[in-house]
Amino acid sequence: MTYMMAQPQLLASAAADVEGIRWALTQANAAAAGPTTSLVAAADDEVSTAAAKLFGGYALEYQSVIGHVTAFHEEFVRTLAAAGTAYAGAEAVNTATISGALDALTAPIQSLLGGGAASTVAAGGAAVAPAALADPFVALIMGGSGTPIPPPDYLQNVAP
Repeated sequence: MTYMMAQPQLLASAAADVEGIRWALTQANAAAAGPTTSLVAAADDEVSTAAAKLFGGYALEYQSVIGHVTAFHEEFVRTLAAAGTAYAGAEAVNTATISGALDALTAPIQSLLGGGAASTVAAGGAAVAPAALADPFVALIMGGSGTPIPPPDYLQNVAP
């Protein structure tokens, strides 16, 4: 079985970072477009004119390629952001499904407990009120995929 771990908030952050890179590249290309595409011949001779046309042609080709690269980059940013949204949606659906199943599973136990403190007899014969049964509050904690076990301070802050 293949396991895939993704953190939607990191995908959204990466999409924003990649968008920032695109903006910087666009600014640099816009600044370079004028000076590179409209070269003036260094002298008034055939060789200088031919060299200026040659380099101007390369600059126009570069701008064309950069247009395609920019379009690819924009699509990549959209795909990355959509992936983060899809993962977040999948986690929400899975959490709702598991929470509903957990509620259905614990409903008979909750009805038996009646919301009061329950006690059980341990092997030694003493009555013990386990913390899990004394408080019928159940929390389903699902963190980011990269954190399978939440830290203790997080668990202590989960309020009923």
